[in-house]
Amino acid sequence: MNARVPNSDAADVQKAVEAAKAAFPAWSAKPVAERAAIINRIADIIERVCPFRSATLSSNALQRLDEFAKAESQDQGKTVGTAKTVDIPRSVKNFRFFSGAVLYHGVRFVLWSPEWPDR
Repeated sequence: MNARVPNSDAADVQKAVEAAKAAFPAWSAKPVAERAAIINRIADIIERVCPFRSATLSSNALQRLDEFAKAESQDQGKTVGTAKTVDIPRSVKNFRFFSGAVLYHGVRFVLWSPEWPDR
């Protein structure tokens, strides 16, 4: 069994919406750098639990990586190998990207090169 899913009704959905609304002020009041650090910490935890970059993994690390990969495979229907070599490492990269991107939310970047022709 991968998960247990409750037989929710409209009242359960409303409770979830209310909980999210209640949590939002505290989250949004945090400085952007603090939110970025929290998002980056998720990547740190995944890397610590499944250090897929290390050339020599301990038996415990291999076991954890296998657990993560099997769960991801069951969730997404991909092979365990793909989950190990693509999905889990990519999740770390995604968390790292968004932890940095949030720092520049609303900032407009204009890309320009002197080699580009005038428009």
